[in-house]
Amino acid sequence: MSNRKRMRGWTFAITGIAVLMGGFILWIVRGTPIIPLKTAEIEGSWSGPNGGHIEVRPDGSAELQHIENVFTRCAEPDENQPSDVYSGPATWKFDTFPDESPGIRFDYRVPGDSNLCSIYLAVRDRKGGRGYITHDGARYKRTPAEAG
Repeated sequence: MSNRKRMRGWTFAITGIAVLMGGFILWIVRGTPIIPLKTAEIEGSWSGPNGGHIEVRPDGSAELQHIENVFTRCAEPDENQPSDVYSGPATWKFDTFPDESPGIRFDYRVPGDSNLCSIYLAVRDRKGGRGYITHDGARYKRTPAEAG
């Protein structure tokens, strides 16, 4: 067998192995099911850095306090806080920000503005009640709502 045929054989074998490995990795990543969150896993108080606080209620309403936002148009100007911070009412629903853990999306409108604003809380640790705001990575810890 000539050297040229041997090299072509090795090239074919290496290419085949690379394609199989890539397919296997893609199968593992895409084949891992994402288990949906439950309301009991997210309702309660979430505390974060710099006075950030989120109150999640089972009825789909929420209260956001001192939540930093990347969009100035989605923050309420206030002489007592920076213009990139929002505090006020919001609604929530289960949603996943692309390439992040399952989580919830908060929608709100700044008073006097018709734009709908959204932030996402990705939930990393369901049992420990840990998550983060996707646009800035601020970490939050949940205290579950009291049963009653």
